[in-house]
Amino acid sequence: MSTLSDQEWVLAGLFTGAVVIALLVISLLYYIISAVGLGRMFRKAGEPAWKAWIPIYNLYILYKRCWNAKMFWIWIAVDLGGVIVNKLNSDNLILTLIAIILGIASIVIMVKQCGRVSRAYGRGIGTAVGLFFLPMIFDCILGFGKSVYTVPAETGE
Repeated sequence: MSTLSDQEWVLAGLFTGAVVIALLVISLLYYIISAVGLGRMFRKAGEPAWKAWIPIYNLYILYKRCWNAKMFWIWIAVDLGGVIVNKLNSDNLILTLIAIILGIASIVIMVKQCGRVSRAYGRGIGTAVGLFFLPMIFDCILGFGKSVYTVPAETGE
């Protein structure tokens, strides 16, 4: 059985550090680009752009403007419920099924929200699919493009 030399350990540590830093930079760029796109979307919807920079609160504003705030809280409850049930799962079939159902419910809510955001900005199903799979890009398309926000009837505004 061979062991690593001190030099190999140092190289392994440097490589790991470089990977971690690269992932942090990529995550930061993703966050910045998403927040800029959402900020432009929020301005079109009559909300201050700074709200796009606050994680989770920006999703609350998006739900409030394009669907309703209650659905945001339902989505959060479903997600948290899924996490809790998943942590409690100790090879219990019923808990596994509940976790799967909650996961599917969360995805369904997110898909519906993407559709509502797309419609609120005068777009169709293609944009909704893009918002689900590539939100950073499609937030920028809606924010910087010619899309105009119209208040959906479901929001109660």
